[in-house]
Amino acid sequence: FPVTKSWRTDWKGCLKATPFRNLSKYFLMTETEKELSETIAGRVLTWAGERRILQYGSKAGQCLKLVSELGELGAAVLLQDEDEACDAIGDVTVCVTVLGAMFGFSLSGLIAGVIDGKKQFHPWTCYAPAHYNILGLVQSVGELADAVAQEKTESIRERLEDILGGLMSLAPKLSLEWIRCFMSAWEEIKDRTGRMNAAGVWVS
Repeated sequence: FPVTKSWRTDWKGCLKATPFRNLSKYFLMTETEKELSETIAGRVLTWAGERRILQYGSKAGQCLKLVSELGELGAAVLLQDEDEACDAIGDVTVCVTVLGAMFGFSLSGLIAGVIDGKKQFHPWTCYAPAHYNILGLVQSVGELADAVAQEKTESIRERLEDILGGLMSLAPKLSLEWIRCFMSAWEEIKDRTGRMNAAGVWVS
């Protein structure tokens, strides 16, 4: 994932000029992609229900799972491993889907928050090299963890939208499509047979 001098310079100039920007035009999705994301999200949540994650899993535990998957995404970007990056983007999206559901947020609603033209994003989201996306995601996940700990529902929704926006803009920088990453993650988890017990422990 090349980092060019001009790209870095342009990004820094953009950041100095405007700390935040409305970048919704960079998150365009076709109706087919929106429908596909809703279908995959529905299957993920059905799977999570059958595996008793929604019944016995904790919100803090799901947030920690998201942290774990983000670590794998960071490693994939650092090692320039496209396949692992695809898996990790999809896995983080699965975590966002499940955690969002635990707080009453649908994935389609979160996506709408990203692309409805009102959301303000850091310029790094679309203009900067991929590793800046990772740093931004780390910041957003940290803020999400704080919001989850304090049960700040509105802040949780905003941070989940930030994370989705970061993933959706990161994917094309790695020659990937976010929706394909999400689909790949679903294909990977759908046949897993483990379940969460009443103590909140995953049993394979």
